[in-house]
Amino acid sequence: MHGVNGTGLQEIPITNLRQVRLPVPPLPEQRKIADILTTWDEALTRLDALIEAQERRKKGLMQQLLTGRRRLKGFSKTWKHKRLDAVFERVDRAIEGEPEHVLSITAGRGFVDQREKFSRVIAGRNIENYVLLKKGEFSYNKGNSDRYPQGCVYRLEEFEEGAVPNVWISFRLRSESDSPLFYKHFFLYGGLNHGLHRLINAGVRNDGLLNLTASNFFSVTVPTPEPAEQAKLGDLFEDLSISIKNLRAQRTTIDQQKRGLMQRLLTGKLRVNA
Repeated sequence: MHGVNGTGLQEIPITNLRQVRLPVPPLPEQRKIADILTTWDEALTRLDALIEAQERRKKGLMQQLLTGRRRLKGFSKTWKHKRLDAVFERVDRAIEGEPEHVLSITAGRGFVDQREKFSRVIAGRNIENYVLLKKGEFSYNKGNSDRYPQGCVYRLEEFEEGAVPNVWISFRLRSESDSPLFYKHFFLYGGLNHGLHRLINAGVRNDGLLNLTASNFFSVTVPTPEPAEQAKLGDLFEDLSISIKNLRAQRTTIDQQKRGLMQRLLTGKLRVNA
């Protein structure tokens, strides 16, 4: 094989291609195999459409319900807005010993262990300056992305605790009567984006983080519906998220099963009666 025009593409001589041997089952069996695989493709297409519809529904409900434009039945009290530091308190817990998990945030997924994301811990000596975050607490990653241009806030749910960079802003609810699930989905919706956009200085720092101080971050306001409404909204969006997650897992399973079936059917390891 030879490189083509200095790229990584490879050239296969036509004479070599002509020597490749392909399995050629009888035509009726070919048609039967095609029908079987088409059925799997149709199942995947239906799941894709269902996932897309669920995501559109969730997004539409978020736009209406997490802004107070539309209210759940039984709730009509006007929403108040408070500064973030009136609802949350900062977490600045020191690391003691060697943490089991050193965490990064991936936009769209949430917290991941650095060993999983980078195949190693990239914190190095800076680990002593990391903050110990516990399950249920929140952290704001000031790195911008296409999905979260003003940075993203995630709630730690994947681990009991983990070390996070001290350049992030970590915090927890002050009151047990407030719903962590309501604020989890409010943050994921991008509810802070408008307030943060007004405060973030143009551009990013040399370390790639947005120019935003902790004091400015905590000056952003958040809605504070009554606790019962928070709880209802939090449960609603948590259920929708779990439903979408389960559908995605189902799709992955079906896709893997289809690939395994293809390997057997298209190589003749598994035969079908036509």
